[in-house]
Amino acid sequence: MQVEATYENGRLGFTRRVRLKHARVRLIVDIPDDETLQEDVLPQTHSESATEQPAKGSMHSVTDDIDAILGPWRDRLATLEPITKQDCVAAAGY
Repeated sequence: MQVEATYENGRLGFTRRVRLKHARVRLIVDIPDDETLQEDVLPQTHSESATEQPAKGSMHSVTDDIDAILGPWRDRLATLEPITKQDCVAAAGY
């Protein structure tokens, strides 16, 4: 699929709404030669080579990032069950 986007301050913004299946998608970006300062190619980092994770909703958002950070605690927070000190100790592996 080809879609037009604008690069601004480190972010790509699509010119129309795009609904992606995953929170992380590898893209190929065609940048006009007259818009680049040099032709350095950055090496792929370990995090870039990680497997894709499905998004919770149709679009990636800050709440998707928060849910990923919370992990198993997310469900407990949603049900308003208090997190005990023993839960924290067990999660830390002590």
